[in-house]
Amino acid sequence: MKGNSSAVWVPPRLLGSRLDGNFNHPMAIAARAKILQRGSVKVLEELTRKIACGPFGSTLTASEHDPNGAIVLIQPTDISDGGFTTKPGWKITETTLREKELPLYPSGTLLFARKGIYPHCAVLPDRVGKATLGSSMIGAVVDNKVADSYYLEAFFRGVTGQQVLFSLQMITASPTIGTSELAEALIPYADLSIQRAIGNKVRAAESLRTDAERNIKSAIREIENALKWPINLDPAQCTFTDADALTWRVDPLPYLPRYAAVRTLIDQHPAKSFREMGVIAVNGCEIRSFVPEGRPYLLVGDLQGWHLRPSNEWVQIPQTSPVPKRAEPEEGDLLCVRTGPVGRCAITG
Repeated sequence: MKGNSSAVWVPPRLLGSRLDGNFNHPMAIAARAKILQRGSVKVLEELTRKIACGPFGSTLTASEHDPNGAIVLIQPTDISDGGFTTKPGWKITETTLREKELPLYPSGTLLFARKGIYPHCAVLPDRVGKATLGSSMIGAVVDNKVADSYYLEAFFRGVTGQQVLFSLQMITASPTIGTSELAEALIPYADLSIQRAIGNKVRAAESLRTDAERNIKSAIREIENALKWPINLDPAQCTFTDADALTWRVDPLPYLPRYAAVRTLIDQHPAKSFREMGVIAVNGCEIRSFVPEGRPYLLVGDLQGWHLRPSNEWVQIPQTSPVPKRAEPEEGDLLCVRTGPVGRCAITG
């Protein structure tokens, strides 16, 4: 089934209660067909004890967010980085929790972003402690007698699971997933021992990810200390620049005081440019035709912090897509974002 079809015949067994184009997009239909062909299938509701969304936005005001609070208020940004963040941003106090009558969610809860373009998913890990849902979240408390939370996370973060979540989104000004629609999401069901074997791999990755972030932050601190960082970054938006300091760039951005100060700091140490180190920089290629199965294709969103999103979450492009050899990264290559969140980078593994 081609991903660029403008119309498609849908077998009755693949139709749900929805007749909108998002639910019945060719790639969504292909994902549901793939799941149904794999044997035992259950819906998410059968594997959980509770599926609930966070409180309405007006329940908590900005003044009630407390950075020193003991309760993590889970937000979509906490699960948008290929797992649950090591540094949750929003917190509330236990007093606010009681006054608002908000429930606590146990570790192992499967978390979904209810609003937003990307339907992120992650498991609430033990290290987070006490936590409740923000207004843009859905939590599914998994019944560990019939399912493994991390197995379900692995499915929903994969290509097929992502298509299932995309298909559940109701297209509004901000795409939204409802709890009733999520409850009916199809899951390829495996024996619990197999689920746990897969889930254990995700648990191990979660532990390694936490260690990796800690080591990266330590390395950054060492570099900053060696450069005697921080320095005084002048916020001024204009300045005079000596003619000798001009480069091939004629726009004002490189000469703003805060960037000039950084270059001055680096110049005080032995330094080489990428060109001097023999680094060859190439641009990627733009392809807009995606398919359920094909060649992996890296997008800006796949560069998550200092690492790459797992490859089974990358979108796929047709095998016949014209991709120049120079645009195919090799192991150990440095990937940098050149538009949008400029400066984000990762190493291919």
